[in-house]
Amino acid sequence: MNKPEVWFINHYASTPSCGFGGRTYYFAKELSKRGYQVKLIICNPHHLLRDAIPQNSSIEERLIDDVNVVFLKGIQYQSAHSLFRIINWFVFSVRLRLLHKRYRDTPPNFIFCSSPSLISFEGAYYLSKKFKSRLIFDVRDIWPMTLIELGGKSPKNPLIRVMSLIERRAYLKSDYITSNLKNFDLHLGELQIDKSKFRWIPNGFDRSELYKDISSSERESGHKNFVVGYTGTFGLANAIDLMLEAALLLKNHKDIMFKLVGEGRELPAMQSFCKLHNLTNVEFLDFVPKNKIHETLRDFDVLMVGAMKSSLYKYGVSPNKLFDYFAAGKPIIYYIDSPNFNPIKDADCGIEVSSSDCEELSEAILQIKNMPIDERTKMGLRGREYANKNFDYSILTDKVEALIYD
Repeated sequence: MNKPEVWFINHYASTPSCGFGGRTYYFAKELSKRGYQVKLIICNPHHLLRDAIPQNSSIEERLIDDVNVVFLKGIQYQSAHSLFRIINWFVFSVRLRLLHKRYRDTPPNFIFCSSPSLISFEGAYYLSKKFKSRLIFDVRDIWPMTLIELGGKSPKNPLIRVMSLIERRAYLKSDYITSNLKNFDLHLGELQIDKSKFRWIPNGFDRSELYKDISSSERESGHKNFVVGYTGTFGLANAIDLMLEAALLLKNHKDIMFKLVGEGRELPAMQSFCKLHNLTNVEFLDFVPKNKIHETLRDFDVLMVGAMKSSLYKYGVSPNKLFDYFAAGKPIIYYIDSPNFNPIKDADCGIEVSSSDCEELSEAILQIKNMPIDERTKMGLRGREYANKNFDYSILTDKVEALIYD
């Protein structure tokens, strides 16, 4: 008996070779390995793709990184803050409707639509009615709430109002609602949406991308400094300013080095801060592709993940970098105020501190630095073991597969 056809729709998805991977790609990859007929449907271009992908027709399908990727042609834009990025939300949603004719002979049994962008839901819902498919709506960020709380947008903004209407419609019309946010059902309750539809599926990591193990003692024999590492976006939401404040407090500890890997619009401001305070203990390194990130993490002694304080996080958090950090087997310092979600404490693999206290953050760094190397190694390995049991994408895909047969 043939297994069902499954479509994953995610405007901003990519694969490790052309972008960052992400949960939608890994679910698609794992189901493909299990014998499902899978398509990953994305917009081309979008600002999270590493390189331009040539495309001649409005719809093109290619096998990339073991997944059939369907590219829907959008409008070129240069910046994540471009008006054309917003226009592309609507272009993508309209082009989704064209897939009804293109794939009428091989219709999906199951459509998994991921937000953001919310606008994609309208195209996905159209397809689900035409194909008579079951529809899952996956929430990675709560839009438009995130745009209001962290982006400073007004609830009265016309686009925000449109997105609010689509958000509610998506929750009502979908067969199931999934999210990487553990407490997302609180949001559904506030909107008086049936919470029984909700399933928590966290982000995770792909064990096949891991580097060969290297112990802390082996690494440290060739490095005299204690290295505090961060990988990811240089944005306000990630509270890197608090990390820099901690670096300032630790300025006189000549054997502590902060290495920040990534890119983002806050990089110039961060560099200016370091120049103003003559911080020679902070080094900025270029973005590293997803499939190479574990080679970078192996050279750090402790890994940092944070977020600015926000009421938004009462619904949960699930930063992608956290699961890469777990898998790296290094101690983690976590400075996110996330009620009822304490992953570092649960794994006993690091320290959790406030998202607004740079002194507490600097003390946590010193506490881990002053541990014996073998104790740090054991701490990091506890995190890896915890992740192997709870956040391996092969395990998380079981949850997606359960919805297919529910």
